Amino acid sequence: MTPILLTDTVSQDLDRVLGYAGLWGVEGIELRTIGGVQNRVPHVNERKLTSRLLDYDFPVLAIAPSLFEGLASDKAGWMNELAALPEILQFCRRVQCKTVVVSGFAEEEIFAVEWAAEALQRAGEASARVGVTLAVLNEPAMAHVTGAALADLLDLVDHEHVRAAWSPMTAWQAGEDPSAGLAELAHHVHLVRCRDAKREGDTWADTTLGEGGLGWSSHLAQLRRTGFEGLLSLEVFTDKPAKSGLRSATNLIRLARG
Repeated sequence: MTPILLTDTVSQDLDRVLGYAGLWGVEGIELRTIGGVQNRVPHVNERKLTSRLLDYDFPVLAIAPSLFEGLASDKAGWMNELAALPEILQFCRRVQCKTVVVSGFAEEEIFAVEWAAEALQRAGEASARVGVTLAVLNEPAMAHVTGAALADLLDLVDHEHVRAAWSPMTAWQAGEDPSAGLAELAHHVHLVRCRDAKREGDTWADTTLGEGGLGWSSHLAQLRRTGFEGLLSLEVFTDKPAKSGLRSATNLIRLARG
């Protein structure tokens, strides 16, 4: 298992977040936005990015562009996204990244699952040609928030370069037992988004990883039993990310080493 940091959950300042990543001991980064929410990969200052990555000697192990966030029934929309995919894959080549985290389409009254599968299959074919894996994330307010739902979609896609980006926290907040969701999804998992929280009535309070209620020790043990050796992408959403991020990263690295 390889602990990495989802950078913009800590800071939009690239120098600051790369400094933290080095101090915290993670082995790479996942990039989503740099400088501001409008600067989402691959539409970033690539010259500055490349320079900073060389300065800090840090690999980009995943990126999260805006891809497949719309309706699966909007075929024209996702066909346009497929047309833009080569630009994303070329960006991956330039920063030597092999994983692209994508969405699994927005929730709609009658979900067009066959079209969703077609879009992901086509994207998987394009990614496979350059050795990149797509990881479909279960996200809040989207069509596949649980492990069971995401597993159903990926079973239909049935492509070795289209895997899962598993967020047990999202599944838990949606009412699914994370261990049950992982049991459904296990053989698909390529990347895990790592975040912890405590439930306080009808609300959730983010905590340092390992100090909330998700049970990361047992969850990573369950992942280990499936043979998972992929990316553990740390999210830091607490009020003082610099302080809690160090503790979260330390706990994640310790748990990842078993």
